Amino acid sequence: MQQRIAKAETVVVVGGGAAGVEVATDAKSLYPNKHIILVHSRSAVMHRFGKELQKAAMEGLKRLEVEVILEDRVIEEDDANGSVTLKSGRKINCDYFQPNSSILSTLSPISISSSGYIKVKPTLQVIDEKFQNIYSCGDVTDTDVPTPNARSASQQAAVAAENILLAINGKKPTHQYTHSWPESFIKLTLGLDRSVSHMSDGKSDILYRSKEKDEALMAAQCWSSLGQVPFEDDYDHGQKTENQV
Repeated sequence: MQQRIAKAETVVVVGGGAAGVEVATDAKSLYPNKHIILVHSRSAVMHRFGKELQKAAMEGLKRLEVEVILEDRVIEEDDANGSVTLKSGRKINCDYFQPNSSILSTLSPISISSSGYIKVKPTLQVIDEKFQNIYSCGDVTDTDVPTPNARSASQQAAVAAENILLAINGKKPTHQYTHSWPESFIKLTLGLDRSVSHMSDGKSDILYRSKEKDEALMAAQCWSSLGQVPFEDDYDHGQKTENQV
């Protein structure tokens, strides 16, 4: 994906949740001369979060001059000719677009909710009894998580992994995911050098802005928590070498 963005002149990002906002702002921050377009079907980006975070995210997008299209959606993708068509009728020529995954919608239509999320059991298996070996985690999953993010996704992944191990050993998956409000804490990057942190318990919100020195944003820590050797990013290494010189 990074290579395709680097070569593109116009990039369309579909979906204004946390991942979409971060991809769009990171791309525009790294390549300020590229035309980055964010398409979101709702009236505000980060619509599942509080108003203050929605406002902060929109301010970050405007600061970087990302074009934001709200209350519209992609209905046709033409990768061969490099274009997408929106429900409003607008056609956007682009070198690269990043659509939301819809692979499960053709495999198991009954596992997709009316809003496009994947319906699961408490064990995080899809509701379709024909595909009980398929699990879903993260913000694409229809759970009771009011503000889905990486924290809740990692907890869900742990539950899914435990259940997969049970299934491999011929046992019935019994571990269930239950959301806890501390998982609602999110650190949203708005470009490579800025972020906004937000926490809510459903009654009150806390939000604060900060500047970032680590472009990888603690990614090495995440790899280590999974028992893996942290990745080596050629771009990040090149930036550090250049700065040292």
